Amino acid sequence: MLLEATARELGRRWKSSNADFFDVTLGCAKLQALTKRIQEDLGTLPLEPDAPCLLVTAVPGEQHTLMQNLVELMFRSRGWDTIYHSTLSGSAILKVLEHRKVDLVCLSWSSDVLYPGLESIMSGVNQIAPKERPPVILGGPAAERLVEKATALGVDCIIDNVYSAISIAERYVSLRRSLTLRQSPTKLSDALSAAIP
Repeated sequence: MLLEATARELGRRWKSSNADFFDVTLGCAKLQALTKRIQEDLGTLPLEPDAPCLLVTAVPGEQHTLMQNLVELMFRSRGWDTIYHSTLSGSAILKVLEHRKVDLVCLSWSSDVLYPGLESIMSGVNQIAPKERPPVILGGPAAERLVEKATALGVDCIIDNVYSAISIAERYVSLRRSLTLRQSPTKLSDALSAAIP
C-alpha cells in the first residue's frame, strides 16, 4: 500500500511541477528496486496447488512499468500465481493464454496514442474460446479517459487502483469456484456487482 501511495504522490508532484524530472526518475528507480527485491522474496514462497493465476502486462509500446510491477507484487502477496510480461502483442498474449491456464488478465494503458496496441492485445485475448477466455481488467490514465473505446474492444472492467483490481479479482475467483458443474460460468460483471455495496 505504501509503495502505491508513494508512486501516486510522485505522479502528483510531477503533474503539479513540484518535482523535476531528476527527482521523479530517482524516486521511481528506488521504488522499482524495492519492488523487485520484494518480488524476489515472494517468489521463494510456495503457492497453494489451486492458486489462481494472473497475467500482468501492458499494451505494446507502454514505457511505464512501475504500476504493473506493483500490481504483480500485490497479487503475489495475496497468494496468486503471477505471470509478468512488460508488454505483449496480440499474437504473444494468445500464445501465453493457449499454453497456461490464466484466471485473469490485468493490463496497463497509460497513453491514448497506444490505442492500436490495446486493439492488438484485445484481438489476441478475444481469439480464446468464450468459456476459456479470462476476464480482462484494464488500468491506467488512458483507460480512465477512454472507457467506452476500451469496453468496445472487450475489456471487462476498468479500475483506477490496485485495490479495486484485487477486490474484484478475488470475488470473481470465489464466485467461479463456488459454481457446480451444471451451472454456467460466472462473469466478471457478477463479481463487480458483488463488490459494490
